[in-house]
Amino acid sequence: MSDPKWPWYLPGWHDDIYAIGMIGLNYCQLETAFRHLFSASTGMSGFQVEAFFQRLQNDARLKVFDQLYKA
Repeated sequence: MSDPKWPWYLPGWHDDIYAIGMIGLNYCQLETAFRHLFSASTGMSGFQVEAFFQRLQNDARLKVFDQLYKA
């Protein structure tokens, strides 16, 4: 993805910076999918899920999902 209009203050690594941006974008989409899944599983509103997810780390989120699907 070489762009001839690449800013002069960011020398080199065009493709690497693009790839890091794509990884970040895909991670955000995954997090959003988990929030929707959690909201659908628990019946909580989007606001409640947002507040809840911001306080939990990923391992705790996985434990909650595990408990929800075992019940």
